[in-house]
Amino acid sequence: MRDNFIIRYDGPALVNHAIEVNNLAPALLAFRDLCDIANNEFNRGNGKVKVLASIKHEQRCFEITIELALTAYEQVKLFVNHEDTATVKDILEWIGIVAGSGVAGVSLIQLLKKTRGRETKTQKIINSSGKEFIQIAIDGDSNVITTAPQTYHLSKIPAAIKHVQTITKPLTEDGYETLEFEHKDKITERVTKPDAVAIAKIKVDGEVTDATVNTITTWLKVYSPVYDQDATKWRFEFNNTNVYIDISETDIAAQAFARGGVFIDDVYKVELEITQTLSTTGQTKESYSIKKILDFKPGVQSRQLKMDMPDPLTADRDKSDQKKSDD
Repeated sequence: MRDNFIIRYDGPALVNHAIEVNNLAPALLAFRDLCDIANNEFNRGNGKVKVLASIKHEQRCFEITIELALTAYEQVKLFVNHEDTATVKDILEWIGIVAGSGVAGVSLIQLLKKTRGRETKTQKIINSSGKEFIQIAIDGDSNVITTAPQTYHLSKIPAAIKHVQTITKPLTEDGYETLEFEHKDKITERVTKPDAVAIAKIKVDGEVTDATVNTITTWLKVYSPVYDQDATKWRFEFNNTNVYIDISETDIAAQAFARGGVFIDDVYKVELEITQTLSTTGQTKESYSIKKILDFKPGVQSRQLKMDMPDPLTADRDKSDQKKSDD
């Protein structure tokens, strides 16, 4: 799935239709990484983010073509109605690159422009359609902001804030005045120099200060089926809960799809790496990665699939017997 939009920096420094590489390159990489964060948070590694850039000097802008490779996964999502899967349009709306329907509230960029790192109080609200939103009250401001839970979640990820700061950083320098995002001939977001300066001053807490890594041998049970062979994370049952686990260092996907697919209750014995991090705010977080596959036991669906698949030798013999009978 692809979408096209324009990012336009403007100001006296661009009068000659040129932008310094040390400003452009970090901004492009930050945009790609911001999309990666959103995709990993809401799609758990299903699909891939590819950012392509073409520069139009005569318009004092550079145009980016976004490709979020969720093709097979999105088709399956539509079939099984996976509401928790984000499309490329969803991700770009939450960030603030393309315009949403309006009911989703402010985007990440708008939220950072409005809160500017100030203390906030939040509460969940449910609209008439049953959708959940986050209502945000800013200390010292009588205005109340409404945003999607996904947008609010992104605003609490330190790396996401840093990437927005990098994208808007050129505006904090002399000669750069505005940053605009244009989608389908419409300006969807505009950041001014004062906005960029305020965003740059946001203190990013929660950076990792310590990490502990342990490797254990354990059994993992597949919690939900996997339809995308390129998915880098699968959902397993582990320690009486379900967690997403990185499988990218193994050939578990290739083996599973060669058997016919990934099914609920398939069980793997693995070497599992558990990383626990501690942030500057005292928050702990665990991440998981399979380092080696030691054993496999098929679940009910896998066993049924194997029973349903004809044995090639038996099938050939049956065809031969049927032909003799016909003769």
